[in-house]
Amino acid sequence: TSAMVAIGAVTAVGASLIAIAQIDIKRCLSYSVSAYMGLVFIAVGTQQDEAALLLVLTHALGAALLVMSTGAIIWNSITQDVTLVGGLWSRRPVSGIAYVVGTLALIGFPPLGGFWALLKLASGLWETQPWLVGVVIAVNALTAFSLTREFSLIVGGKPKQMSDRSPEVSWQMALPMIILLAF
Repeated sequence: TSAMVAIGAVTAVGASLIAIAQIDIKRCLSYSVSAYMGLVFIAVGTQQDEAALLLVLTHALGAALLVMSTGAIIWNSITQDVTLVGGLWSRRPVSGIAYVVGTLALIGFPPLGGFWALLKLASGLWETQPWLVGVVIAVNALTAFSLTREFSLIVGGKPKQMSDRSPEVSWQMALPMIILLAF
């Protein structure tokens, strides 16, 4: 079990750091998923099966919302490079709000599901291996920084070449995003 915890800790911290350096929207999100799967490894390695399952389920909802919102951004921008898009808040409010809520759910902002999952994991770790709580906090902080950085590049600033004429997606893509946003 200690090997599983070590692999989980290295994966979680390493993937969080790699996600910060990405300029591709999908790569940033995929490294965030890898980081949280590292946390799942830590939970399973410390025999916290309920926390691991809760982490997987709450992460799935937050990550799905992020994937839907970034997919909507890519759909009309025709690029995944965050350095080529910007200023989308006024043009894509639904996608922007979905991204914000997905990020908050992922990083454990109360009262969203990720908060309860991370709290359950940290509570169990505090009793047995308190140093791992530091790993959980570090991974969460790095993920928050990475997703905030990506959000500010995509939505903030002035419109750039690929987002100059970029409307919100059609209702067929926006409706499932809004439904998931409600969850």
